[in-house]
Amino acid sequence: ALAEYDNARKDLERRKDLAVKNLIAMKDVDDAEARFLVSEANVRAAREEANTLLATLRAKRAQAGLAEKKLRDTLLKSPIEGFIEARLISTGEYVKVGTPLFRIVDDHPIRLLGEVSEAYATSLKSGLPVDLSVDSQPGKTFRGALRRISPASNPANRAIQVEATYPNDDRALKSGSFGKAAILLRVDPEGVSIPKQAVVTFAGIEKVFVIDNNVARERRVKLGDDLGERVEVVEGVAAGQQVAVSHTGKLVEGSRVRVEAGERK
Repeated sequence: ALAEYDNARKDLERRKDLAVKNLIAMKDVDDAEARFLVSEANVRAAREEANTLLATLRAKRAQAGLAEKKLRDTLLKSPIEGFIEARLISTGEYVKVGTPLFRIVDDHPIRLLGEVSEAYATSLKSGLPVDLSVDSQPGKTFRGALRRISPASNPANRAIQVEATYPNDDRALKSGSFGKAAILLRVDPEGVSIPKQAVVTFAGIEKVFVIDNNVARERRVKLGDDLGERVEVVEGVAAGQQVAVSHTGKLVEGSRVRVEAGERK
């Protein structure tokens, strides 16, 4: 359209010059002017069409940008690492702002909540090792650390709530599981502990029977910390000695015994 317009303009100017010199008739000038006006109208129409197409393109781009934003808005990103424990909505369900969609469990690290007798209140401190065993992982012990200690005890059971954390890199510990935990109040490489059932108490005296060549030898003991199923022995039993844990009420000094199983700790 622009080339046609430019040619028509030049032809009109040339014919006007010739008409001034009386070299052509005015009809030729009128014809050239008509062609020029048509080409000029074509240029305006082309420009209007181009502007319309440009406006349409801009509108399409805006629509595409809005569609991309809507698509991005459909992507949900969890603020924490973990796994989806529960899906709280269904496909196609209408939800409002603030509606819970999923329940995410962060199990790396994982927390343990438990209670400890208030008798150990003065011994508890953050950072103490906490060994955990769970039924789903028999024979395996997980080492964690004490992180939080409640400042008050529960008057109903005189226990203090504590919280420990475990790295759980392999995700072996599962959320909601139950287990048994032991807080290592102090580590003594030379310490000795025995099963509680090995201790015989009579008239306020605590004693055990050490097994020596299948003979029971009575030993008075001084006990230390309560370690759950075991108890610390401060005096009376050396590391590696065997103690009787059954039929202790029938034993006396020098009784002959038969060892079926033994522990050395």
